[in-house]
Amino acid sequence: MSPASAPRLVALWGSEHEVLGEVALESLGPDLVAALSRGRFPKGYRHLDLNEDGALAATDGRSTVMAVVDGHQGFDAARAALQAVTRCVPLLLGSATGAHEPAVRHCLAEASRAVVDELSRLEGERRAGGAALSVALVGPGRVTVGSAGDCVAVVLRGSRARVVGRPGPFLGDRPISGKGLVAHASLRTGGQLLLATDGVTEFLGRGWRRRVAELAEGAAPADLAGRLMEAAFRGGAGDNIAVVVARV
Repeated sequence: MSPASAPRLVALWGSEHEVLGEVALESLGPDLVAALSRGRFPKGYRHLDLNEDGALAATDGRSTVMAVVDGHQGFDAARAALQAVTRCVPLLLGSATGAHEPAVRHCLAEASRAVVDELSRLEGERRAGGAALSVALVGPGRVTVGSAGDCVAVVLRGSRARVVGRPGPFLGDRPISGKGLVAHASLRTGGQLLLATDGVTEFLGRGWRRRVAELAEGAAPADLAGRLMEAAFRGGAGDNIAVVVARV
């Protein structure tokens, strides 16, 4: 195993990317990329902020952290959750392989506490906000995923798209522990791992897994992120979109 290097991190915040049809993309080399968009069309439902999604990617060259977040009733809860994940990055990257699950559970619990604290300081409609969050910790041959809400983590290899984990309770005004919200999957060299908010799954339609696998064929992470955005746009994307893609 190669030694770890100094951690590198990129984060995309919805409040900084509010122009319809534009895509923000940040990469940490050719194998890890985060992308974010407000969407192609205005939201067709009541909302408080134009872009309530966010994305994060971090790596030390040996392990990788990926996260996407989708807020509702404002970006406040999503921002608090992603800030908590950012604070947890050193712990996640520094955890031994056998400690990945407790590290991810701890990160989910920290994000939950941060959201509870943030909502308690707000007033009016924003106090009823919340967020979906998925966090993935990738190590040699294995990924550990923690999920709160309806973001997805997908292992892509060849023509297959395999979802890791399942939806859990959303982050909101009551704390969650992270217990029971963590799943694992084996990884084989040559595949990719995708984290995405529901702006991808909703606007790619009912066959979104097959469509994502098709888009991933022959694509580097940055290519796949761009293809996913364009496909969601063509599907009528009236919602925010956040994705993180890693080659594994």
